Amino acid sequence: PITVLEYSQIKIYVQALGLSLESLSLEVDSRISALLWEKVFDAAQDPIAIISDQYEVIRSNEKFGELQEGKKCYEIWAQRTSPCEHCPMVGKAPASHEVSLQDRFSQVTSRALDSDQSIFLHRYVNVTETQKAHIQFIQNEKLTSIGQIAEQMAHEIYNPLAGIIALVQI
Repeated sequence: PITVLEYSQIKIYVQALGLSLESLSLEVDSRISALLWEKVFDAAQDPIAIISDQYEVIRSNEKFGELQEGKKCYEIWAQRTSPCEHCPMVGKAPASHEVSLQDRFSQVTSRALDSDQSIFLHRYVNVTETQKAHIQFIQNEKLTSIGQIAEQMAHEIYNPLAGIIALVQI
C-alpha cells in the first residue's frame, strides 16, 4: 500500500514530468514551424532579403544569392559599391521602385519589419520583359507618328503639284 505522503510526492513528480513533456512538445512544434517557414522563404520565386538600415543582408532566400557575411545588399544584388539609385530604403517608408541592374530591371518593394524602421524586407520582381515591351511600344508609337507626319507632308506637297501638273497639261 502507498501512503498519502508517497502519493502526493509521486503526484508532484508526475506533474513536473507532464510539464516537461508539454514544454518539449511545444519546442518541437516551434522548430517544425520555423523549418516550414524557412522552406517557404527559400522556395519563393522572387528574390527576397531581410536587410538592416545599414544595407547589411541579415537573411536572404536562394533566389537572392548566396548570403555573404558582412556584405551589403547592393554589393550582392547589383554588384555596386554604393546604394542603388531610388532605393526604397532611403525614404524609410514602405515603397516600391524600379531599379536598373546591368541587363535587367527589377521592381523592388521594401517594407519595414519593425516600428523603428531598422530592419526591412525587400522583394525583387524581375520586370525586364515588361520593360522591354514598354520600350518597344514607345518605339513603335514614335515610328507611327513619323509615318503619319510623312503622309501628311506628302499629301500637302502633292496637292499643289497636282494643280501645277494639270495646268501644264492644259
